[in-house]
Amino acid sequence: MRRRKPHGGVSLFAFQDILFGTIGIILMMMILFILMIGAEISIDSPQSASTQEENRSGTDVLEDRVERLQAEKTYLEDLLNADYTRR
Repeated sequence: MRRRKPHGGVSLFAFQDILFGTIGIILMMMILFILMIGAEISIDSPQSASTQEENRSGTDVLEDRVERLQAEKTYLEDLLNADYTRR
């Protein structure tokens, strides 16, 4: 007569259930956090008149920077195109 072997293996179905449950909980928490952050951003988004003025001054600063960079680019292009062989 043949002896039965004790069935001591771990069922993979239980592991899959735990894995899917954990992943589901993590996904739900991430969705909640994203919604909470989105709600905070939408509350803070209205801009006052002073903020709009600051943005205008910011564009002035950017325009000045663009002009300086374009001037520097022109200068560097002139240096590259200069003929130094006549020295």
